[in-house]
Amino acid sequence: SCSMESGFFNRFRAGMAQEKMTVSERLVLFALFSFAGSKGQCYPAMRRLVPLSGRSRSTVIRAMKTLEARHLVEVRRCPPRSNRYVLFP
Repeated sequence: SCSMESGFFNRFRAGMAQEKMTVSERLVLFALFSFAGSKGQCYPAMRRLVPLSGRSRSTVIRAMKTLEARHLVEVRRCPPRSNRYVLFP
C-alpha cells in the first residue's frame, strides 16, 4: 500500500501539481496511480485505463505519450501482454 509519508506518494503529488498538464493527462496519470503499488509500478490493460479515465482510447494513448515525454511515466512495452508502467521513474 501507499502511505501518506511514502516517497512515491510525494512524487505523485508533485507530478499532479504541474500546471501545464491537461485534464486528460491528469486523468490518465490518476488512473495509473490507482493501479500502482508502493513502488509506482502497474500493468493495467488499455481496456481498464479507458473507462477509468473517462477518455477515448486515442486520447489515453496521446496522454500517455506526453506523460512519457515529460518523464512522469516510463512505459516498458511487453507485447503481446499489458505494458508495464513506472510512475515517476
